[in-house]
Amino acid sequence: MKCGKGTVEFPEICFTEPGKYTYTIRETTQTNECWLTDNREYRVVVTIAENSNGCLTAVVEYLDGVPEFVNRYCPPRVINCCCE
Repeated sequence: MKCGKGTVEFPEICFTEPGKYTYTIRETTQTNECWLTDNREYRVVVTIAENSNGCLTAVVEYLDGVPEFVNRYCPPRVINCCCE
């Protein structure tokens, strides 16, 4: 059952030097008895280059595909007892 999709926006990062910068995206929510958090990790490489005008440009590469996390909620079991 799919209950909905959420999106996350990361804060802006200011690069001042050309280079390759590697990041890992993962969820940090704790799993509990009813909530199972996706434990996948996604590697991202940001390549910063200087163009002919002297400006820095960025190219983003998702090494493990576009990040998508699937979490699961399992409601606690309720046992109905009828006692007379």
